[in-house]
Amino acid sequence: MKKLTEGKLTRFPFRNPLQLQAWLEDLSLEGWALEEVRGEYGVFQRVEPHRIRYRMEPVEGLWEDKPLGYYEEKERLYEEMGWRRLGKTSRDLCYLYCAEDPDAPELHTDADILKLLWRRTLRRSILWSLLWLGIFLFRLLTLLNDLFGGIGASTASSSLVSISINQVISAGFMGIVFLVSLWYGWEQCAPYRQLRRGDSEPCRPYPTGGWRWWRRRIAYVLIGLLALVPLGSLLGVWSTMNQRIDAYPSNYFAYDLYSLPEHRELPYIDLAGLDYRGTLNDRVSYWERANTFTTIYASNVTQSTEVYSLPLQYLTTDYYHMRSAYFADLLQEKLLLGATGVEELSLPEADEALRGRDEDNNPFLLVRRGNRMIYFECSEGLVDLYAQAEAVVDLLDQAAY
Repeated sequence: MKKLTEGKLTRFPFRNPLQLQAWLEDLSLEGWALEEVRGEYGVFQRVEPHRIRYRMEPVEGLWEDKPLGYYEEKERLYEEMGWRRLGKTSRDLCYLYCAEDPDAPELHTDADILKLLWRRTLRRSILWSLLWLGIFLFRLLTLLNDLFGGIGASTASSSLVSISINQVISAGFMGIVFLVSLWYGWEQCAPYRQLRRGDSEPCRPYPTGGWRWWRRRIAYVLIGLLALVPLGSLLGVWSTMNQRIDAYPSNYFAYDLYSLPEHRELPYIDLAGLDYRGTLNDRVSYWERANTFTTIYASNVTQSTEVYSLPLQYLTTDYYHMRSAYFADLLQEKLLLGATGVEELSLPEADEALRGRDEDNNPFLLVRRGNRMIYFECSEGLVDLYAQAEAVVDLLDQAAY
């Protein structure tokens, strides 16, 4: 074979081994011979046009018990038959061989042995698909549990507003990876399916149209970019949380056991201005979340009092600004989990006002206007909760978010 000086490095466009073999043979008729395999790329050398035969063989597992010198003897036998090994493809874990001699015998003439070899690809594809399916289902079920699950009202509502954008992106990405894994596995198992059917045709014709060619390349680029989105989002959120900047980054979370932030006002009813029972503690706990998947902004402020030897008594103001009416309805449903004695109040400036007792039999007041909501609750007998209904409605006007 006379080699010319021109060469090129080209990505293998197909995962179907039969299509890849046919594509390589067609390239040889155009004057391009594959000289070396580098993972998903091939080094081609310009030659005089002639047919070069290519065959792929699945890599044997390292765990398979083979006699000493088995692989060396195998390669020697293949060379005597006229087949030269070019390398191993990283995507299919297959060895790629070529033969210049048109009369060189096939690597395998026994269909049962060849079927057994390609069955490895089937097993490997199934295992990889099951792995990605497990990861996807774990992330998806976690997301669905945060959206629709929850044992108690406080836990369920907190889980809902805490759903991060990264969590949703990650679940979606894992779903895409699972589907791509299925598609890759289906393509890679084409020789096994052909052997099972006993087809006489060499393979399904590979796509040659310009759009179909570029569509594959665009898909590879998009999948690669999509893989970087969760990582970029996580790094961005981590850096902003560590800097504790004033602006609310994505999925921001803050918690303080001792004092409220001085640089902004949180929507809450101050227990110090009410007729309460016991001795007011100077400890105030709060949390905030902003720009999550479900929530524009949410905050919680909890004050407590000590009543002699009784446990601490709490007054809590939860404020929520949800992204949509659907999430607002879902949140209200969660806040009312386990509630008893729920009845409506007539508050003209609110779309809806409810009062009742929570799952711990403590009184609560829920006021909603559009996608904004305040959940006001306290320990039994701490204050006259329902007398603060008008003040709770005013908070909806005072809230900055």
